[in-house]
Amino acid sequence: MVFIVSNTLQLTISSRREEIEIMQIVGASPPYIRVPFYVEGMIQGLLGSALAIGSLLVLHRMITLHLPSSIQVWLTEVPILFLSPEMIGGILGGGMVLGFLGSFIASMRLLKYGW
Repeated sequence: MVFIVSNTLQLTISSRREEIEIMQIVGASPPYIRVPFYVEGMIQGLLGSALAIGSLLVLHRMITLHLPSSIQVWLTEVPILFLSPEMIGGILGGGMVLGFLGSFIASMRLLKYGW
């Protein structure tokens, strides 16, 4: 995920190179230029992890609804549960952290100036 977000944001930064240079000329601080890329990376990480959880939920529902009755009787003693809300929150938070790391790496690589 870090690799994908980093490469995506490298393309975004490259396409906005002229805007970034103009912002530097008029005196924008480095954090003012970098923070939108960090937020974009966090949003990409959140959306990616939410898409993964949604896909897992659909797969879980399909499997539990379409099991043959003989297997359902056998599985009554073994509950097939979906992820807990705490686990879902952890996955979403982890996705945001990984998205931030990817954007941090991309900005450090392409925006070479001090803090």
